[in-house]
Amino acid sequence: ANQTTQKCSIMFWTTTAELSLAPRLLVYRTTDTSSNLFVTKSSSQDWIQAVPKAITMTDIQTLFNFFDILAVRTLALEHTSLCQVTGFKCDYPDIHSHNSSALYI
Repeated sequence: ANQTTQKCSIMFWTTTAELSLAPRLLVYRTTDTSSNLFVTKSSSQDWIQAVPKAITMTDIQTLFNFFDILAVRTLALEHTSLCQVTGFKCDYPDIHSHNSSALYI
């Protein structure tokens, strides 16, 4: 904001995303074992049961944080040159573990 002229610029940034929850499945195994003096028998049965999909407030806040990062980076790089002027590093955050090649989403 320019307090001398009492003016400011306002930028509105919107985005949309289509989200779908991944299926949550649990695998169950039941094993029956019986034995006597002469023989031991064992049998097992596997089945998959679906667990209802759910999203928590923590999940929603994480999504909001993700979009906030996108908005701030777009503002800093494309609309104000804030990164170049201040020398700030405006790269996306490193979400890779330094000890692993796994990607956490």
